Amino acid sequence: IFSYLCSSLLLFACGGKHDGLDECLSKSQPPLLLSPSPAMSGSFALARSAPSGAGRASSTSPGLSLSLPAGSSAKGALVPSRPKTMTSPNYLHHKEAIPSLTSKAAPPAPFYAQFYAHLETLRLGPQETPVKATRAAVSAVETTLFTQNSIVCVDFSDKGLGPVVGEALGQLLEFKREHKVKHSLQVLILDSNPKIGVKGMAPLLKALATDCLVTTLHLEQVSLGDPGAELLSQTLRGHPSLTHVNIASNGITEVGVQALADAMRENSALLFLGLSFNKFRDPGTKLLARALEGNQGLVSLELAGCGVTDEGLSFLGLSLSGQSTLKDLNLLHNHCSDKGMLAFSDLLVRNLTLTSLRFTPSDHVSTQRLKNIVKRNRRERQESETRQLEKVVMRLSFQQYKLEQAQTSLKEHQKVNVELTEQASRAEVEFNNTKADLLRRMKDVQTSIGYAVSAATEGERR
Repeated sequence: IFSYLCSSLLLFACGGKHDGLDECLSKSQPPLLLSPSPAMSGSFALARSAPSGAGRASSTSPGLSLSLPAGSSAKGALVPSRPKTMTSPNYLHHKEAIPSLTSKAAPPAPFYAQFYAHLETLRLGPQETPVKATRAAVSAVETTLFTQNSIVCVDFSDKGLGPVVGEALGQLLEFKREHKVKHSLQVLILDSNPKIGVKGMAPLLKALATDCLVTTLHLEQVSLGDPGAELLSQTLRGHPSLTHVNIASNGITEVGVQALADAMRENSALLFLGLSFNKFRDPGTKLLARALEGNQGLVSLELAGCGVTDEGLSFLGLSLSGQSTLKDLNLLHNHCSDKGMLAFSDLLVRNLTLTSLRFTPSDHVSTQRLKNIVKRNRRERQESETRQLEKVVMRLSFQQYKLEQAQTSLKEHQKVNVELTEQASRAEVEFNNTKADLLRRMKDVQTSIGYAVSAATEGERR
């Protein structure tokens, strides 16, 4: 109902047209700037921007400054644009490099703050060039993400963004940590932005090392290389909340994998690690296999297209024969022979946890043996879960039986309590009656004694 009323008010303010707000956004009126309040509570403060040609007007937010170029009116206000669906504003799309909201069509500040108070996902809309996309991303970070503490997911994937976006995200997280501002950001997606590189990722990874809320990090094809992998390993060491990390297609060799393997031994929270289409080949696979032996938390490992051959596959098999947590392994698009796959299947016979194995099929024998092993593990896992479920059901049934016994006993005690209360009430009534009778008799005796004393006194007088 609230969303419907908001949509109606916006349409009424824009003249009843569906595109009225977009038309108002294109007016060249002095824009209104929405900047975060000093208390950093997620509310908006409304301020009029300087007129055209008046120089530069910047937000006064500490740590993150955003300036307005001279002579720009329609692209000067740092305000999010209208979502595509007015009745469900879950996604925020920045249609231009820096969208604007003119004073003629702008709703009051409290209404605007309430309208975007429950944003969960922040995405970039279509952009003409990577430069404009980068400007839009920086604008979104320094305005919307800076003020809206309810955003859970930031998706800036496949926009050709530059390193300044990573620097802005790192500065934002660092600012909120230093000023103890709570945020809800858990998922950060920067896939397919090769221009970000190590320069842009270094500030972000440094800030994530001390952030305990972000759980998912997608950095596929951002040109990390070995230096970026080493920075990520420093972030992962003992990190309590990062559970999903995807760094596929980043040109990582065995040097970067060495740092990641060392971090895996000290991290028990990581559940998913995506390393597909990197360049570490068998030496890096050997390092990962040794790290798996000392890791008791990883559940899914992606090694597709990493140049793994029979040698690396044998190290993985030896590690998985005694590993008890890994359930999903991706080995697609590697260079393993039929003989290597057969030896791998022999090593996996002792493994009881791997329930999903993706690989490029080779000969029929090894393929069928691997499928049988996975089916066996799935069946045993289902049986184990069934047994656990039966134990839980039995435990609940026993607790229900004990509860019924307790209820029956409680009812009996209540019944006995009622009977005792009634007996106590009858005894009290009898006691009161007996007491009243004794008091009456005592009064009669006292009266008789008084008469006798009076009679004796009268006789002596006579």
